[in-house]
Amino acid sequence: MKRMLIKIYNAFENKKARYAFYFMIALFAGIFHNLDNPDELWNYNFAACVAKGLLPYRDFNMLQTPFSAFVNGVALAVFGQHLVVIRITGTVLFLFIAVESDKISRLLKMHGVGIMVFPSIFLCMFYWDVFLEYSCLIVYFSLFAMRYDLETVSGKERSIKSLILSGIPLGLAMLSKQTTGTFMAIAAWISCFASGYMTAENGKAKNALKSISFRMIGSSIPCFIFLFYLLTTGTFADFWEMCYEGIFTFESGYAYYRFMLENPAFFALGVVLPAFLLGGIIIGIVKRKEIKGRHAILVSIFGAFSCLHMIPLANAFHVGIAFVCIIPSGILFFTDKFKKSVKAQIMSGLFLTAAAIFIFAINPAVNLAVNKWTFMRGMELTMDPAEKLEETGQIVDYVAEKNSAGTTVYILDNMAPKYFMPSKQYHKYFDMFLNGNIGTKTPTQLLEAAPAGSIFLMPDRSRRNYQMPYDEEQKYMDTLEEIGRICDFTIYQK
Repeated sequence: MKRMLIKIYNAFENKKARYAFYFMIALFAGIFHNLDNPDELWNYNFAACVAKGLLPYRDFNMLQTPFSAFVNGVALAVFGQHLVVIRITGTVLFLFIAVESDKISRLLKMHGVGIMVFPSIFLCMFYWDVFLEYSCLIVYFSLFAMRYDLETVSGKERSIKSLILSGIPLGLAMLSKQTTGTFMAIAAWISCFASGYMTAENGKAKNALKSISFRMIGSSIPCFIFLFYLLTTGTFADFWEMCYEGIFTFESGYAYYRFMLENPAFFALGVVLPAFLLGGIIIGIVKRKEIKGRHAILVSIFGAFSCLHMIPLANAFHVGIAFVCIIPSGILFFTDKFKKSVKAQIMSGLFLTAAAIFIFAINPAVNLAVNKWTFMRGMELTMDPAEKLEETGQIVDYVAEKNSAGTTVYILDNMAPKYFMPSKQYHKYFDMFLNGNIGTKTPTQLLEAAPAGSIFLMPDRSRRNYQMPYDEEQKYMDTLEEIGRICDFTIYQK
């Protein structure tokens, strides 16, 4: 037993073995989950529109800045419009995040298999969410900047060129989502200022200002390119309506205490998150003259700004996203001696073993037991329960029948993109008919603008998404003719 543990330990001393482990976890998680995540469908829809040559904001509605849609759009254009493609791009993104987490763990003196704990915590927290989307892109760019600055205070010299290049990912974070991306870019600018101040022997303020200035120059490069794109395509006004004015129409909210009350695991995470953050700040203050204290200061800067991910929705996903940049603070709680101890290696090994068993065996087995594979066009190599696949097939066939008769069908449901995927259709506003995602127009205005003869599929309240303008939809449907039902939908004709 001891020899086997030593062999495993030695194997994971090789970073290639660790990276292969991260990739396989992300890949298995990406393959074995069903189609019950509307965020995945919405992000696929954005990318599919880009792949078709449609322009964000003018031709299709989206609330956030479009970098993730562009990345996925290019992938769909190359490999075809299949949902599994953005799961593969998500697998690559999750690998990149795990690699950055691995590098940060080494900088914070994690040892042996303990290096793999932080990356594996991230992968296991989001095993149900493996696809490329803006929040995880921002996490990657944030961890990249954190690692860069930790290396700086650890003694790595930085050139002007390097500082400028380190700012480019932060500009891309801003182009992934205009709110949280900008907050994390600000965190990285402050961190760069702090690392420049802490590493200068003389002229600390001057060196800090130089560092932050060059990083901000790098951050501005993608932003100016995007501004040029908006002006040359004539979509700046559309962008302003959706990405700035549209934000103020977003009415949903979810308080942190409500998240904590959902279940014991969430309550524990809700307690650990502020404890880690506060502990990191205390370590930074107490040990500010030591390398550990400097590390703690930088990590705390990113951790504090990361909490803004939870505004206004402190649900499980956004709390988890915020927690990723706070985990390194927890690493700093332990002494270097403990991190190298046999006890730490055993605890880390047990966690990794449990994670591997869950991802490689339990999760696939559960999904295979309750789901079936589908090879419906656009959804190939994905899975869903048999009853949901049957429902999807019925609605897809109904849409095809009405379309062949020249009738447009709108589905006022948060899963609408799934039903239009086989026919590669997109209906501006209606395929993501949610408060905060339709710009400054009201739901009633858009419903009234639909062509005469159109058919609307209105879901039962059991399918309601908290962002849907259900009351306004129902009020308008009452003015139309009810012509039948299909699955969980009532059919209305204008």
